[in-house]
Amino acid sequence: MKTLLPFLLLLTGCFGFSVKMEHEKEAVSICEDVRQVMHRYFNAFNNDDVETIAQCWHAPGSIEMGAKVTLSTPADISDFYREKLKSLHSEGFDHSKLIREEFEWFGGDTATTRIVFRRIGKDGQVIPPDERRASYRLIRVDGKWGIQSLLLPNPGESNK
Repeated sequence: MKTLLPFLLLLTGCFGFSVKMEHEKEAVSICEDVRQVMHRYFNAFNNDDVETIAQCWHAPGSIEMGAKVTLSTPADISDFYREKLKSLHSEGFDHSKLIREEFEWFGGDTATTRIVFRRIGKDGQVIPPDERRASYRLIRVDGKWGIQSLLLPNPGESNK
């Protein structure tokens, strides 16, 4: 009995360590999958590719930029971004530049991405404010990650 107890403690410790390592490996893999979706979305945004943007979403979804907008279908998503990009370009927008990104997986099929970015004008200058923030909630449906919601505070507000 005296030798059985240390063996059981060792086995339990090793098993717990193994489970933790597997969870960490899974978290790294999932964060990489989410990062790929977000980079695809970000590149599509910079190229006015509203169809690819819509493919990066899982409808229905929502966007909060002061007011909340519900996007029920992929067509709603494409239409929203088409109008948003048209409006941004009319104000001198050229592209966005990613400064920082953070990914967090909550287990299961939900993750978040927080980014800090700049909007760059056609003249190559930063459109104030110098730094903007956005938070995205992503969900996994049928093994595919996609954006479900976007929170984009008005300039000067924070979503930390």
